[in-house]
Amino acid sequence: MHMGIIAGGFLMFIYFVSEFISTFSGKYSNSDIRVLTKQELFFLFIILAISALCMMANPNFIQTYVYAYQHTKMKMLETVNEWMSPFGSRYGDGLVNNLYKLFLALGFFNIYFSVKKKDIFPALLFIGFGLYSVRAMRFTIDYVIVLFPFIIVSLYTFIDSIKNEQLKIFVNKKPYLKIALTLFLIYLTYNLPDNKLYLEDLKYYRITGFGINQDFIPVQMFDFMKKNQVPEIGDRIYNHFGTGGFFVWNFEGKQNFIDSRNLNDDIFYKYQQILTKQPGFEQKLEEYKIDYAIYLAPDLIRDPKEMESTIISYFCKSQNWKLLFWDDKSFLWVRNTTKFAELIDRYEYKYISPYTFLYQKNHTHLIQFV
Repeated sequence: MHMGIIAGGFLMFIYFVSEFISTFSGKYSNSDIRVLTKQELFFLFIILAISALCMMANPNFIQTYVYAYQHTKMKMLETVNEWMSPFGSRYGDGLVNNLYKLFLALGFFNIYFSVKKKDIFPALLFIGFGLYSVRAMRFTIDYVIVLFPFIIVSLYTFIDSIKNEQLKIFVNKKPYLKIALTLFLIYLTYNLPDNKLYLEDLKYYRITGFGINQDFIPVQMFDFMKKNQVPEIGDRIYNHFGTGGFFVWNFEGKQNFIDSRNLNDDIFYKYQQILTKQPGFEQKLEEYKIDYAIYLAPDLIRDPKEMESTIISYFCKSQNWKLLFWDDKSFLWVRNTTKFAELIDRYEYKYISPYTFLYQKNHTHLIQFV
């Protein structure tokens, strides 16, 4: 159901290759681990093959993976954070990226372990998932999860091989390191539920818990739309990418403009043309017969300049569009037509909005004076 299954298949394949090399090469014969016989190796291959066939047990058979491959070739992915390289300038010295780079560097101890113990599997795992992870930020978590136990074992093996007996006694027998680690884990556990760990200590935006994060998802705007039956009155919506899935989940049977399903470059760049007010965007709104629009801007308070650089400014200034709802993270406009006349009379923000307050101050001061 999720393409992360490919990482599991990749893990099994690396394991099979390592066992194949161990069986047919005398160079990698760990005395602590018995080498598989050819019959056992064949049985392992059968397990691998059956597992691969089980991956086809999905509604679209092999087309699921064909689509996933085509998805990775889309040019639009160059604009999506999680598909960018973890070594690109976009991420810099962020917490998650630095943790990944630390684990990537520690992964070299797997090669040491493989040479020391004559077990090629940890080295192949590090090389395979290391190359896999440097392709995009979204793959780095797979690397950390898969390699973590092997890195710990490899580090222990390295420390155990050091001739400094005092260091080994400190790590293995003295309680200080264990006490410090225990206190650290208690601190993390205690500060995680109320998000203090991320938001205050690490200055990194992450929210834990269950349900919908109403600080990020425009629940209030959607409640307004439900109460006033906006999707029933309107025919075609232009929605922000981040609201597409939430829209069809709330309004069963209604079509959105865009979401992450069945996405392709053509759809995305049409969406971007309107979003960033590229030449001809007004004609596109007419061509697609858009009669209401919603926009999600969760960083609006921290970065209000987004209003000027996006379609927000056009909707707020145009007489053909009326603002019916806004809060700290979302906007709702409807086209100035007779079918929306009642809602416009009742809810229109005629004189002031976040945009007019910031970018049309003279107009706002005149209103205040009057």
